[in-house]
Amino acid sequence: MGLGNASASATTSPLSNLTNFNQPTDPVGYLPGLLATSRATAVNLLQYHSGSVGSVVAPYWIDGAANVDQGYWDDISTQGERVRKQFGQSISLFAKDDFKVSKRLTLNLGLRWDYFGTPYFENGLTSTLKDGGVGAFGASRSAQIPLEEFNADPFSHFLVPGNMYLSGYGSFPGTPLNCIRGVQQNALLPVSNCDPTSMSAIQFVGPGSPNPDVRATPADFGNFGPAIGFAYQLPWFGEGKTTIRGGYQQTFGSASTNAGVLGGGTEGTLGNAPGAVTAGNLSAHIGDLKYASILATRALNSSDVQNGTLVPMTPDAATPGVPLKIYGLSAGPGAGLGWSVFDPNLSSNYTQNITLSVTRQVSRSVTVEARYTGTLGRRLSGWLDVNQNNVYYNPEMMQALTDVRAGTCTANAAAYKANYTDKGINPCDVNGDPVFFDQMLAGLNLNNTVTASATNPLFGAVGTNVLQPNSTLLGGQTIYQSGAQHLRRSATFQGALANGNFDGIADSLITLTPAAAQGRQALPIDPATGVAIVGVGGSGMRNGCDRMGNGATYVQQSVTIVGGAPVVAFQPGFNASNSTPLRCLPEDYLHANPQFGATAGSSVRYNTNTGRSSYNSLQMQVTARPIQGVSTSATWVWAKSFSLPGSGYMDPNHRNLDFAVQGLNAHSLRTNATIELPIGPNKVVLGNSSGWLARVVERWQTSIIYNASSPVTSTLNPGQIHFYAASGYDVVSPNWTLPVSDFKWNEGTNNGTIYGTNYIGTPDPSCSNPSIITQGDRMGTSLGLTTVAGTAGPCAMIALAARNPDGTTGELLLQYPEPGKVGTLGKSNMKGIGQWTMDVSASKTFNVSESKSFQFRIDANNVLNHPVPNAPNISAGGVGIGVISGKGNQVRVVQASLRLSF
Repeated sequence: MGLGNASASATTSPLSNLTNFNQPTDPVGYLPGLLATSRATAVNLLQYHSGSVGSVVAPYWIDGAANVDQGYWDDISTQGERVRKQFGQSISLFAKDDFKVSKRLTLNLGLRWDYFGTPYFENGLTSTLKDGGVGAFGASRSAQIPLEEFNADPFSHFLVPGNMYLSGYGSFPGTPLNCIRGVQQNALLPVSNCDPTSMSAIQFVGPGSPNPDVRATPADFGNFGPAIGFAYQLPWFGEGKTTIRGGYQQTFGSASTNAGVLGGGTEGTLGNAPGAVTAGNLSAHIGDLKYASILATRALNSSDVQNGTLVPMTPDAATPGVPLKIYGLSAGPGAGLGWSVFDPNLSSNYTQNITLSVTRQVSRSVTVEARYTGTLGRRLSGWLDVNQNNVYYNPEMMQALTDVRAGTCTANAAAYKANYTDKGINPCDVNGDPVFFDQMLAGLNLNNTVTASATNPLFGAVGTNVLQPNSTLLGGQTIYQSGAQHLRRSATFQGALANGNFDGIADSLITLTPAAAQGRQALPIDPATGVAIVGVGGSGMRNGCDRMGNGATYVQQSVTIVGGAPVVAFQPGFNASNSTPLRCLPEDYLHANPQFGATAGSSVRYNTNTGRSSYNSLQMQVTARPIQGVSTSATWVWAKSFSLPGSGYMDPNHRNLDFAVQGLNAHSLRTNATIELPIGPNKVVLGNSSGWLARVVERWQTSIIYNASSPVTSTLNPGQIHFYAASGYDVVSPNWTLPVSDFKWNEGTNNGTIYGTNYIGTPDPSCSNPSIITQGDRMGTSLGLTTVAGTAGPCAMIALAARNPDGTTGELLLQYPEPGKVGTLGKSNMKGIGQWTMDVSASKTFNVSESKSFQFRIDANNVLNHPVPNAPNISAGGVGIGVISGKGNQVRVVQASLRLSF
């Protein structure tokens, strides 16, 4: 049992910050002698001194199922500190014994059973999602196939573009953005098919809850681990001189891990399901009447905290236990925590250890041993991102992004067939850009802050014709504004487009929330509050639906609000015959569940058994007891290890692509020797000495430790990501071979290189290939190496080429793969540098009397003052591949000691 808070950073106290917030007037604008540039500073100073309140955040939580049943939140005023009792159970039983089968054979047999119970909280607080981990997929489950079929195998539909639609789009619906089935808002919009009973919702489970027999995490009763060992003395080659030993053992759980505490903390995992926590944020309630009346005359200040106006702050979620909004893209329960669920088939991880050794006593003084060790990690813990965007499994989006990047449109592409050519819609607009993004971004101006100048054009709303002012980059031209043009110019998307990071683009599209000044449709009124709806995430992807909800039919139509109603009109120069129909994209078009965030840290971790590993080693050891005053031991180890990580995959649907060799020393040698120096009476040196001289020089012992290891391998990855994780380079030359590591210091410096000067980084050829990356579109935007104005462009991909003798770039060797492809170079195949160390010591013991002695000892660490270079740069960019910058702080250290024993 334990007591704990949500995290180290969790707090239960309301917080308020002093700043200049919503000041209604400029109190210093007309003070004599005050420069206009100093007004903002003066306003801030006055506001701070007057105690102006800029933000208020108050945490709220539930302490059990009763909160949901009775509809109330707990906070610091009801409970004080947020302390919760956690319970966890584990049971282990173990039996083992030796059995003497014969004179030569001994068996060791055992069996261990481990049970790891599900952690839970008192008061029935333990919370998870309805339907367990599968519930994290939300309402998209039943929009695609029958719910039972989806729940039976959720990952067979993983990363598949969805088809879930809501009701209540636009600015004036009765119930905005409503998850409901069978409602068609108007003839332009699809029928809603969102099942509210399938949404991700809280469920209380475990002891003290309404569902006491339901577990938050699976219980595994089958953790039986056998242990088998044997020792056998061979009857040949000398009695008792050769022994074979072997063993197998299976253990469950991870070393040094408390099985009663979940990864990430039990509190954060089982005490914070959606609907279990909320906060009261001033920013979410600033439009409330009680604040609006104050802000009409002054700023909010500290007196409003003291008189109860601001504290307690109204909870953002009015009722505990209510599912997250279907449109919220909620980033997590707070306090630095993310959403986390568990696979209903989650099993305990286990390790299999296998050993086999042969020991041979060669003589009375020499023993030789050969040993094999194998360690297999199975069902290792990991996680998948439920809301990972599906861009690389979405053919239509992939084709559209590929076209946008190249500044073209592939009219006959198979990916455009279903939604365009089969419906008689031209997939390409008048600029030669894909209409897909015209439909998505219709009426929006993502570049409204770009100032038209001699180097910049004038951008307008997507779907309009814009006459460029004479003094600007494209002066006098009338240019149709396409969604693709806006993506290529937008600071949010340009870099990722140029460098082929479609994963980053998809995440940015999901979270795109245009401002009203950029043409976003007016937010609808929330009937529960009487003010504009808040907490709407990702309205950019929903833009087409909202415009259709307001009555627009075509991309080239404007929507204005007149007298509380939308008025639709064609843009100048357009009519039904030359316009593109709008399109309403499904809520789960790019990710599974719009209730949750889609980017790293804000999505949902689906904890399951995704990892595995294997380690194999062969050891050869020779041990020699004192022979002529010399004792020595030498061990050579060959080892190789493979692993599949638990997360962070190039392709979550093909995780074995990440199965690779781990970076470790394949060969290592460890030696030590103790030598009694041949000095003193009856020795080689001063053999006839006696008296005090003999006492001083005799019985000096010297120890030498020498260790050496082969290079560690690493992966040469590009600097830009072309899949869900770095996916390597493509080999494009038959002359490429893996470089041989040969370390050399640069004369007169502490830098060096392991691959010589054979290679040079060079811009990837796709950066200058107009069929892949546009070198200039109709709005003057280049995604290549240079802009149309001659300045550096956004393409930052670096390939690897051979270096000519004169230092110029030679034959291209490695280049980037296409987005969504895995390079052919492979992983963990670039060798670094081997390392070695040597330490020496010498000691002498002087006997003063029968009970007293003192020892003099000298130790020399790194006796040869050998430098160990830093890790090399394994990338095509930066200082250069294989370049080593400096070394560690390795120095020779010599120390002497004197010890008295009595």
